Amino acid sequence: MIVETVHDWIIALGPWRWAVLGVILLLAEVLLPGIFLFWFGLAGIAVAIQTAVLPVPWQAQLGFFIVYAGLFIWLVRTLDKRRSGESDQPHLNRRADALRGRILVLDRAIENGFGEAKVDDTIWRVAGPDMPKHGRVRVTGVDGTTLVVEPGDQAGA
Repeated sequence: MIVETVHDWIIALGPWRWAVLGVILLLAEVLLPGIFLFWFGLAGIAVAIQTAVLPVPWQAQLGFFIVYAGLFIWLVRTLDKRRSGESDQPHLNRRADALRGRILVLDRAIENGFGEAKVDDTIWRVAGPDMPKHGRVRVTGVDGTTLVVEPGDQAGA
């Protein structure tokens, strides 16, 4: 009885049911993290507008909803790829990658493959061939939070 009443109410809404669904999804986007429900909300509103102009069966409306949602997601992803070019600070969140090629002085000798070197105000763990304290090393790579080094040139840091 209640199910039939709810079903009849939804059918009686006509194009408004899609507008209501779209607004509910847009409001859910505000409450939930991310920006995913937004595109489904826009798809619901697009179907509401289309259904108000051109009445079609509910099966076609559902198909249009799926097509519009996919189209909005594809469009945004395509535009985002074009917009996100090269950064002016490519190592902003990867500080260790910015250290490649830099010459460092060892604060602790490399023994059994590991030692320490100071970079600005931070002590980094370094991995490389055994070398004495105060030896110069060149950063060649990064392995997690360890700088991979090799013997560096002796001509200044």
